[in-house]
Amino acid sequence: MSQLFSYETPRHLSVGVVVEDMSQLSMRIIQGLRASSVVKFDTVCEDLPHCEAMLRQGKIYAVLYIPADMEKDALRSETPKLSLYVNAQSMLTGNLISKEIRSVVGAVGAKLEKKNIPEPISTELHTIGNPTSSYIFFLLIGIIAAIFHIVVMSCGVFVFSWPFREKTTSDWYYAANQSPVIAVLGRYVPLLFVYWLEFLIITVLVRHAVPMSNMEFYVIAAGEFLMIAACLGMSLSFVGVSGSMRLATSAAGVIGGPAFAFTGQTFPLLAMPVFVQWFAFCLPLTHFLRAQSAMFIGDVGISHAMDSLQILGGQVIFWLLLGIVTMTHQIKKYVRAEEDA
Repeated sequence: MSQLFSYETPRHLSVGVVVEDMSQLSMRIIQGLRASSVVKFDTVCEDLPHCEAMLRQGKIYAVLYIPADMEKDALRSETPKLSLYVNAQSMLTGNLISKEIRSVVGAVGAKLEKKNIPEPISTELHTIGNPTSSYIFFLLIGIIAAIFHIVVMSCGVFVFSWPFREKTTSDWYYAANQSPVIAVLGRYVPLLFVYWLEFLIITVLVRHAVPMSNMEFYVIAAGEFLMIAACLGMSLSFVGVSGSMRLATSAAGVIGGPAFAFTGQTFPLLAMPVFVQWFAFCLPLTHFLRAQSAMFIGDVGISHAMDSLQILGGQVIFWLLLGIVTMTHQIKKYVRAEEDA
């Protein structure tokens, strides 16, 4: 885990800039930032609302606002303040950018001011996308989803593999009119709606702490349904491939346990190795949290959320079909073994 998270430092993070002071000092600051390997200034906005909209849409990671008369104020030793806006839901990325910008601005200011002034030019950090500027609630809802992610997979393995362990596969098979598909769906569908109802109840309770509109709630509810459906499909596939409760439970624990660490919520996914990014893409939790995060920045995130829901829908179909095919083989194998015994 330590090796994965220290793989490399994020590079060339896109930053927008709004310049109202077209002075030599402003140009020196921008040139210094463009020479940095951490940030990339490739977006110049006409005004602050334009850049803030791009920040909420995820097109850039931060916005630097250079106020008017900055050079004049600096020459008067009045300590002008540059404003840096970051998304509160990407705190680690925002901190990396803030540290780099403050370092460059401090170096430029030190060359400008020869007096004993500790900070000739200061940088103020502002967060958007989270009205309370609290990261706790953002992590809370992600952790709740991560708990459901592992619980649903583990309990799904237990339910689907129970007849194999207790040697009651024949009873299950004949109760489903000798149809493996009906047998599987007879356990899959009730589990799906029970866990979805539980997830919805918790979402309603958390809704008081994390304000959201009706549209945001509906999109998140749809994402919860698809995530649970995909997780149950994965547990079904684990049982179908292994044919063993012990092996399937181990697979669910190994895959679902550390899933939250690889979703990009606490550490930028782009800074992880490529194979970890592929692993994260295969996790239903990754796409649900992306959809959930997109909805917390307002209506501009609906299109991003829909993209994640489409991927989740594809995962549901894939894992369910794989689970039905593999479970058909296992059910028939266990039925023959029980009848022979």
